Amino acid sequence: MKYVLNQQIVLSEDMKYNATSKAREDVNRTFRDCGFKVVEMTYVQNKRFPYLTYFRILIDLLVFAIRIGKKHDIYLQYPINQHPRNLKLFSKLLHLRDNRLIIIVHDIQGIRDKNDAWLQHEIAFLNTTDKVICHTPAMEEKLKQWGLATATDILYLFDYYVNEKTYRVPTLEKDVVVFAGNLIKSKFISQLIQTPFKYIKFRYYGMPELEITNEKCHEYCGRFTPDNVSYIKGGWGLVWDGDALGTCSGEKGDYLRYNSSHKISLYLAAGIPLIVWEHSSLAKWIKDKNIGICIQNISELESSIQSISDDEYRIMANNVLGISKELRNGIFLKKHIM
Repeated sequence: MKYVLNQQIVLSEDMKYNATSKAREDVNRTFRDCGFKVVEMTYVQNKRFPYLTYFRILIDLLVFAIRIGKKHDIYLQYPINQHPRNLKLFSKLLHLRDNRLIIIVHDIQGIRDKNDAWLQHEIAFLNTTDKVICHTPAMEEKLKQWGLATATDILYLFDYYVNEKTYRVPTLEKDVVVFAGNLIKSKFISQLIQTPFKYIKFRYYGMPELEITNEKCHEYCGRFTPDNVSYIKGGWGLVWDGDALGTCSGEKGDYLRYNSSHKISLYLAAGIPLIVWEHSSLAKWIKDKNIGICIQNISELESSIQSISDDEYRIMANNVLGISKELRNGIFLKKHIM
């Protein structure tokens, strides 16, 4: 028997427009489609006594490991709300009965938060598992530099299921750049909405609502549920993070050197070519697939778009549609589990 184990975060009604759990839900869907049993550890964070939730998850893990039986494949969506030391115990209990534990990485917290001590704990846990499916070659290399000895696979992109009833092949506007996401966490946005552009326009999707003064160059377009990607209207999807427009800086910006941003999957699922930081982990892959352009800083964005001919853009957009279909059918993960 094959299982996938996931910690599910219960969202409030106000969070239905947030894509926080979208990647995990889509992973579960792919596993279900492939005949796996999905085991959800559902919890609501106890704000008064947060450690009650922590201990509940630990107990659920240990009970699962004891009851699971022998010679199963267990895929764990990582991270979950546990110290890696506890996950080492979970892994050892599984292996006592000849089970295999395969990790699907959503985040490596030690890399993301630049916490070397935590990363060492994560590596120690991952080395007790049978395989680690990580985002990108850069993430794989970073983990191996820190001592990862377990076998690895590269996912490249997280699949992105959409509402096929509302999905439409987009009518692209080559002079319009879109940015979708949590607009308050993306600190560079406050600078971007003040930046004048001569030949292009920005459209913003997400929360909270932006107060825009330069409506000629910038437009706030509201929010959408994560599976309704056809709500996005534009010609390019910007993948950028951090504190500045000159480069992707700070912890969030630097993390793009290693991770596969879920925004990439969102834009490609919607059928929109990409604009990414040239030092991001998937920049070369995106160039090789001819599905977007890479820039050093936002000041290059306008000239970079103008340098793309209409014929070049049509080829790029057509390439995106092929990958969009794969993402919307779970193909990227299925390659690793079937």
